[in-house]
Amino acid sequence: MFSSWPDGTAILHQRIWDAHDPQMVQAYLSSQQAPPDKTVLVQGDGWTVTRDARSLNSEALSGVDSLELFNQLPMLESIGITKPHDGLFRWLGTRPLIATMRISGQQDPILDLRGTHIRRLVLDVTGLKEVRLSSTLEDLTIIGACDSSLVISSECNGRNLVVCVEDPTLPWAGLPELGRLELWDVESFYPDRVIARFPGLSALAVAGRLCRTSTLLPLGNLAHLQFLSLTEVFPEQHEFPLPSCWPQLTLLRLHSAPDALAKAVKKSFKPLVPDELDLDVRRPRKPDWLAANLDNPFRDWEGRSGISAGQAKKAATLYRNALRSALDRAAQLAEQPTALTEALTQIATDYIDGFNAMDRRTQIIETVEREEILDAMAAVINAAETVRQTQLGTDASPLERQAILDSVEALREF
Repeated sequence: MFSSWPDGTAILHQRIWDAHDPQMVQAYLSSQQAPPDKTVLVQGDGWTVTRDARSLNSEALSGVDSLELFNQLPMLESIGITKPHDGLFRWLGTRPLIATMRISGQQDPILDLRGTHIRRLVLDVTGLKEVRLSSTLEDLTIIGACDSSLVISSECNGRNLVVCVEDPTLPWAGLPELGRLELWDVESFYPDRVIARFPGLSALAVAGRLCRTSTLLPLGNLAHLQFLSLTEVFPEQHEFPLPSCWPQLTLLRLHSAPDALAKAVKKSFKPLVPDELDLDVRRPRKPDWLAANLDNPFRDWEGRSGISAGQAKKAATLYRNALRSALDRAAQLAEQPTALTEALTQIATDYIDGFNAMDRRTQIIETVEREEILDAMAAVINAAETVRQTQLGTDASPLERQAILDSVEALREF
């Protein structure tokens, strides 16, 4: 989210590039301009590494006696590992063009990335107690089960770092001077916790999923804030910090927020537009919208490119009709698993037919939408199963879910 906001990193990247080994840079540029070199460097069971490879995974790294073999890959810039590899991080210290990594499956509780040239890192912190970041790191995405004792450290205490997390409780410690924080797909938000941990934030983005919080007023204590983005965040109180709280603020983005809050923000910050502030307030929500969308798996369709408001509403209606019918039939047929399976199959048929008809007219359903449709149907079946088990107990034989899902696969045209 922050990558498009000007902050001088482009100049820094050019200086870093200019400082790289000239021969390594020339080999990279020459390979970029030449036809793809499909010469096989190494291969194994089901995998091959050619000389034009840009990325490597654990399978390839485990298939060689020496990692130095991969010095013959001039365009190599990304590594993804799912297990430990002896000497990997030491070798990465000799490869400054490898700037992107995804790390999981580490067995040692201490992960030391110092000396590498990684700029972008997706890190599964499961089982880790201490992480020492490289001084070059700019973007850190934290995934996995985080131990409350985990400490993350960097030479600059996080001052030049963007951290992206999905756990709003921020259970790990460290990076006290963090510059930028992104919270993604969160259902709750704790401003006081953010401020206590990272009082010097210059940028904060919260992308919620019907995210609830008590108040946004504490955000006014982030005196150095330059960029603030809040999407689908619904505070119980509609007060908002005054412009005077953020003398350096240059961008304020408020999407899918309570209507009263959106109006107050527009009124308060409009005098700063356009000379001092880029203000972007969209999709204000009436109170009834929040109530209607608490159980709507298709709420993200509203405002999505290529999908009309009517189509988003139709998708929600198809889901709610299917859910209501499934719950009713589950209550009526709890002791008749065969009859219930047949009833749920018909409900799934009506559901899929509705999306087939929608897609025939406008062809709006692509990969993401297809997965959302199927996930919502799976949730309907789960809800019906829960009703049945509530009546019969958890020892009841499970429904023939696969028969229902097979019918969905046979029927769908998208």
